[in-house]
Amino acid sequence: MSRTICLTVIGLASFITAMIAGYRCWRAYERINRMAREQEQRQRKYAGLFAVWPFLAGIMSGIVIICLCSKLIADGDKLYDPGQAVRTALSIMAAGFVIVCGQFVITTIALARCYPWNNKEKLLATETRLRKWSWIVNLLFQLLAAVIVVWANVQFRILGIGDHVIELGSWSSVITVLWLVAAANVVRLLDGIEGAANVLLLVAGVAIFYVTLGAGEHFLNALSIAVIGAALASLRFNFFPARLPLVGTGTVFVGFIFAILTVLARQKTVAALLLIFPMMLLVVLVGGAMLGFLERAMSADGDDK
Repeated sequence: MSRTICLTVIGLASFITAMIAGYRCWRAYERINRMAREQEQRQRKYAGLFAVWPFLAGIMSGIVIICLCSKLIADGDKLYDPGQAVRTALSIMAAGFVIVCGQFVITTIALARCYPWNNKEKLLATETRLRKWSWIVNLLFQLLAAVIVVWANVQFRILGIGDHVIELGSWSSVITVLWLVAAANVVRLLDGIEGAANVLLLVAGVAIFYVTLGAGEHFLNALSIAVIGAALASLRFNFFPARLPLVGTGTVFVGFIFAILTVLARQKTVAALLLIFPMMLLVVLVGGAMLGFLERAMSADGDDK
């Protein structure tokens, strides 16, 4: 089997798996909402647990194929031999499950403490108490996920500042862990902007695929294909109007995968998307709000006349 066919299989597997997982999660999410319409706001709070699975399933299916075909994919790779490619791919898979487990633990505790769920006062009191320390639990799981990835040698070695290059040395692991956690939480600022996180990851995946095409970085090229397939399929469920709102854990997972791509790609243009993309969305949102305000003001003036 040629490398081209293998890349095609990876992309299709990621896309199809994400579509199937998204459809099943959407049906489960709708079924829960039908059973508890009076708790709609609370259900939306935990929507990230449903919305993250299309991404997770799609990327993981691509990673499994990458591991099975590691000898073919990593053959001639200038950075990874087959063993290193498998180790890196499996670390990304493990880190993804760790991040999801963080919110799963919090949600399980919340549901157990506020049972039976028809007591709204108890629900509110439980969520208020959990909110005080849930961010600490999520942060600890994110740090653990970052350590797992760094252990697999996914880390910055040098830091470029203008024309100067700084060897990070023993600080490499610490700086990479901090970058992974920080980037994941910066992407979380896109919560509530339906489809924004998907588009960010999709643009990054396409950029890395283009840069690594024919550059001898076959493993990263294959990983970007898996990311593209999963992000493209997930748009079906997360784009406005979102059937599965990508919030909380879902956005953090997307941000974490994006941060891993920036480390592996070592491209300033890809890392710059982390700053440019949210700023562009902010400009669009502010501009749209201003136009709406001006339109309402002009309409009010017209009515007065």
